[in-house]
Amino acid sequence: MRGRGREEDESESRVPLLESPRTMEENGGGLRKKLWVETKKLWQIVAPAMFTRITTYSTLVITQAFAGHLGDLELAAISIVYNVVVGFNFGLFLGMASALETLCGQAFGAKKYHMLGVYMQRSWIVLFVCCMLLLPTYLFTTPVLKLLGQPDDIAELSGVVSVWVIPLHFAFCLSFPLQRFLQCQLKSHVPAFGAGVGLVVHFLVCWLFVDGLKLGAVGTMATVSISWWVNILILLAYSVCGGCPLTWTGFSSEAFTGLWEFVKLSASSGVMLCLENWYYRILIIMTGNLQNARIAVDSLSICMTINGWENMIPLAFFAATGLVVNRTIKFKVIMNRELFSHPPILVVRNNPEKKLKIVREAQSLKSEPRKCDFNTMNKQKKVILMVSGPSITKRSTELKSVRVANELGAGNGKGARLATIVSVTQSLIIGLSFWVIIMLFHNQIALIFSSSEAVLMAVNKLSILLAFTILLNSVQPVLSGVAVGSGWQSYVAYINLGCYYCIGIPLGFLMGWVFNFGVMGIWAGMIFGGTAVQTIILSFITMRCDWEKEAQRASAHVNKWSNTIK
Repeated sequence: MRGRGREEDESESRVPLLESPRTMEENGGGLRKKLWVETKKLWQIVAPAMFTRITTYSTLVITQAFAGHLGDLELAAISIVYNVVVGFNFGLFLGMASALETLCGQAFGAKKYHMLGVYMQRSWIVLFVCCMLLLPTYLFTTPVLKLLGQPDDIAELSGVVSVWVIPLHFAFCLSFPLQRFLQCQLKSHVPAFGAGVGLVVHFLVCWLFVDGLKLGAVGTMATVSISWWVNILILLAYSVCGGCPLTWTGFSSEAFTGLWEFVKLSASSGVMLCLENWYYRILIIMTGNLQNARIAVDSLSICMTINGWENMIPLAFFAATGLVVNRTIKFKVIMNRELFSHPPILVVRNNPEKKLKIVREAQSLKSEPRKCDFNTMNKQKKVILMVSGPSITKRSTELKSVRVANELGAGNGKGARLATIVSVTQSLIIGLSFWVIIMLFHNQIALIFSSSEAVLMAVNKLSILLAFTILLNSVQPVLSGVAVGSGWQSYVAYINLGCYYCIGIPLGFLMGWVFNFGVMGIWAGMIFGGTAVQTIILSFITMRCDWEKEAQRASAHVNKWSNTIK
C-alpha cells in the first residue's frame, strides 16, 4: 500500500495539474463517458456565448427583413450602410477593445481590482477619439460610395441613411469596453440579458417606425441605434451602480495617464481582426460594381446575413475551444477568470499542505495556501491554494474558458485532442444540419427578407454557395479556436492574411469579371479561394499536431513565466 501511495504521489508531482489516468477511470472511464463529460463542459461555455451572439446579430436580421419589404433600393442602401460603412468601423472598434481582455485579466488576477475600471475608462477615451476621427465616413458616405463605383441611386439613399447611424457609431465606444469589462469577471449573463432586452426593443420599435409611422429606410436604421443604446444602458447601470463593487470605484483621473501606450496596444490587438472583418466588406463593394447592382447587392447581402446568423454558432465554439487548467488532481476551480491571469486560485479539498508541496516541487511555482475569502467556501471549510502563473496563450479569446488551452496547461495532450475532436464534430453536425435545411428550402429562405421576385430568384441561385459557405464556416472558426488555445496565433494571422488577400480577393476578381460569372464568381472565388484554403491548412496543422509535445511546451511556458513573477 505504501508503495502504491508513493507511486501516486510521484505521478502527481510529475503532472500536478492533471488528473491521473487511474483517477479518470475511477470517475467513470470509457470513451462514451469521456465524450459526454467533455460535451457538458463544452456546452456550459458555448450556450451563453451562443445566446449573446445570436441575439445581438438578430438586430441586423430584423433590420434587413423590414428594409427588404420596403423595396429593392431600400434593402440595397441599408445593406451597403450596415455591411460596409458600419462594418468597417465595427471591426476596428471591436479589435481595439480586445486589448482590455489582456489588461483586465492581468489586473483581476493580480488583485488590482480598481484597475479594471480604470482600463475601461481609458478604452472609452481612446475609442471616443477614434469615433470623432471616423465620423466623416458617415457624413460623406455618398461621395465615397460613388468613388468606389456604386450606383448613384444606392449611393444617394445610403448617404441619407448613414447620418441616422451616427448614434450607433458612438455606441460602439461604450459597448465593447463594457462587454470586455464584464466578461473578464465571468459576468457573461449580464451582456446576454442586455442583448435579449435590446432584441425585443428593436423588434417593437422597428414595427412602430416602419409599419406604424411609415418612416421608411431612415426609421429602419434609427431603430438599430435605439436598441444598442438600450443594451448599453443596462450594462452601464449594472457596472457602475453596484454590480461590480470591487472593479468599479468611480471615475478616476488615472484613466488619462498612459494613453499612448494603451493606443499602441489597442491598435496592435485590432489589426488582424480588422483584416478578417474587412474581407467580407470588400465582397459587398465588389458586387456593387456589377451590372444590375441593386439586385446583386440585395441577394448577396441576404445570403451574407443568413450565413452570419448561423456563423454565430461556430464562433461560440471558437470562444470555447481555445484558459489554463480546468481540471486537476483533486483541485476544483473556483473562477476560470483568475486561472487565466495570475495568480490563479484553486480549491484544495484534502491535504492542502501536501498538495502545495507537490506543486512547489514539480513546478517551482510561488504559491501559498490561505483562507478562502468567499463566504460560501468558508462555510464549507475549504482552503484556497494560490499558484502564481499567467496564461499560456499570447492573448485571450472573448471568453476566458477555453477547453484546448485548459488541457494543454494541465499537461494533458490527450485531453486537448479530445476537446478538439468534440468541438469540431459538434459544430460540423450543426453546420451539416443547416446545409440540409438550405438545400431543401432554397426557394423559401429569402421570403423573410424580401417579396421581390427578382431578389428571390437571385438568392435561389446563390443558395448552393450559401450552403457550402455555412458548411466551411462550421469548421474554420473552431479550428482557429484550437490554434488560439494552443498559442499559434501568429501562424493563424499569416494564414488569414495570405488566404484572404493573396488568394481569395484576386480569385474572386478573376471569376467575377474576367470569366464573367458575376456575383456567383466573386463569392465562389473569395470563399473557396480564401476560406476553403484556410480551413484545409488549419485542418492539416491540427491533424499533424503532436498534442503531447504541445502539452509539454505549454507546461514549460507556464513554468518560465511563473518563475518571473514575484
